[in-house]
Amino acid sequence: MANAITHLTIVHDSRRSVVSKVTDLFGDLAGLGDPGDVGTITVTGTPVAAETLVLGGKVLTFVAASANENEITINADNAIQATNIATIVNANSVLTGVVFATTVAGVVTLRRLTTGRTSLVVTATGVAVSGAAIGPASTARYREFVNALTSDLSGTLMGMQAAQIIARMESGQARATGTITYSGTPVADETLTVNGVVLTFKATSASRAQITISADNTIQARNTVAIINNNPSLIGVVVATSALGVVTVEAVATGFAGHALTLAEAATGTAVSAATLSGVVASATYTVSGTPVADETLTIGGKVLTFKADADTTTENHIAINADNTIQAARIARVINANSVLKGLVSATSAAGVVTVTCTVPGRIGNIISISDAATGVATSAATLSGATATEQVAPITFVAGGV
Repeated sequence: MANAITHLTIVHDSRRSVVSKVTDLFGDLAGLGDPGDVGTITVTGTPVAAETLVLGGKVLTFVAASANENEITINADNAIQATNIATIVNANSVLTGVVFATTVAGVVTLRRLTTGRTSLVVTATGVAVSGAAIGPASTARYREFVNALTSDLSGTLMGMQAAQIIARMESGQARATGTITYSGTPVADETLTVNGVVLTFKATSASRAQITISADNTIQARNTVAIINNNPSLIGVVVATSALGVVTVEAVATGFAGHALTLAEAATGTAVSAATLSGVVASATYTVSGTPVADETLTIGGKVLTFKADADTTTENHIAINADNTIQAARIARVINANSVLKGLVSATSAAGVVTVTCTVPGRIGNIISISDAATGVATSAATLSGATATEQVAPITFVAGGV
């Protein structure tokens, strides 16, 4: 999520005018930039060996054949050369988490994943960059904000002096992730599937749906990243990075929506972390394998839900008993979702006798919600909801113009 100014605080001081304080604020903000800012690298010719591309201070060198994450293989085809650049940018351990690259027809688009300005310098034949840094768009946005703020305040508060103008900015939201781990060498025509897009292992990739096979797990992971980040059906859906033989696949969309994105493999020496991306929200399950007895209970976050015969279900805290496991699970889910205490804290779904209880609040806070059962034929997966690894960052970033 791009940064957004959400709060403004003016603290009185007799030394300087509010207009000069706003000007100072712009000076602090101008170089910040937003996650999501982009820059481009355009390939129109063939680089020469030992020429370089410098991204965020990291030097990447063009060579005849890349042997590590700091070397870009030279190719006379502009589109392939662009793909080679993107592959190394996305595989480089220093640049991972800072930018990610995609390519179309000889143009590499770099999207910054963090705040800050990322320098972009090229000294290579047939390669041009869009500017000296990624992030000029955010300067324009902040200038527009400061101009409007100055105009508003100068007319109404010109007599007031301010020591501090504090802009609070909301930072990025949590995104779902999953991993692909290589421990061996895939075989030609075996597959990896990302959100329904089938990627096929081949001796040599001939399309954006084919992953070049390597016996080196680290290189295999890099090859996978290159295809995921350049596949037309996955661009804008997920972003992949790698470290050693592990590929991390991250949803582009923030929040729980990323949990719907799938991972699957049918390949030698290849394992995925789970059937879907995860980590944004915590969850746990109730598995129904028998029939609860009246007055037995389930408890979620301290809220007790009691099993009752159909005729005795008189409050929102009662779950009607049924001998069919699937129906019983559906009834549990329905009561959880309708309960006035649990609504907004958790949500529940059911399938084939299994109830999945999910925290509705993103982030690791969900991992502390307790869940238990004291009921015949019902088993709880854990003592608390679990699985949330990301942090929902809503703490403000504060910029101070001037001193007190």
